[in-house]
Amino acid sequence: MIKIKELTIVNVMSLLLRLVIVRFLRFHRDETGVAYTVSLILLLPLFILMVVIFNELTLLFEAKQSVSYASFAAARTAAVVMNADFIDEVDGSPSDEAQEAINEPLRLGRVHHAAVNALAPFASGSQKHLPQKAMNRFEYPSEAPHAWSEGFNSLAPRPWDTKYLARKWTYAARCSRIRVDAFDPKTGDVLGQRQRKNSPNVYLRVTVEYEYPFHTPGAGRIFGVKTESGKYTRSIQATTEIPLECIKSADGSLPFKNYYQVPKYRSLNHDITSLQ
Repeated sequence: MIKIKELTIVNVMSLLLRLVIVRFLRFHRDETGVAYTVSLILLLPLFILMVVIFNELTLLFEAKQSVSYASFAAARTAAVVMNADFIDEVDGSPSDEAQEAINEPLRLGRVHHAAVNALAPFASGSQKHLPQKAMNRFEYPSEAPHAWSEGFNSLAPRPWDTKYLARKWTYAARCSRIRVDAFDPKTGDVLGQRQRKNSPNVYLRVTVEYEYPFHTPGAGRIFGVKTESGKYTRSIQATTEIPLECIKSADGSLPFKNYYQVPKYRSLNHDITSLQ
């Protein structure tokens, strides 16, 4: 009885195999639908490229929105720090020039840090996108990315990989730059540091520039620019104008020389020790 069952199974399997081979040979000889197949083969790469481009353009639009938000965050910070005196004396000397030589980089560093914190959630977290050299003159301590990652995870509904978040923050810090210009809203004239601090009506124009990296192959060659590292990126800029905040008297003068008394620039509980 067992042998009969085994023979039956073998016969059934051989019959099915023979049927499959016969149908395959019949399909191979049949040329029905060949014209449609050739068209599909020719158009499939183009269709895939269109899907890739649409996907990349969506990410590019998202990056544009994040840069717009980063310029607004940087402008809000600039409105309250661009007249701040972080260091009142330099080596015991009350020289205004010596104070400004250190205060101005600290002010710009705080503005740039605000832009980086706003860009980081949308920045690239890929290791291959990280450049060896930053495109700006700001240097941050090594623990700054991890401090931001811990703060992000404390607010996120679920924890993210801290190394991935640190790479996102690092890319935003290295691949972004800021420009802060003070101007008179009535005449449009650009004001210098001394004019900025002594004028009653000053507006700030804060520009944030971000190098968006392309994630999909082919799209960067179409929309991007090749960098020194061989990667393709696209520069995205956004500008925000905001009044410079400062206490003013009734006649519009500035009676307080040193309104802000901030002893040291701190960010995320970590000092920025080097701003070149």
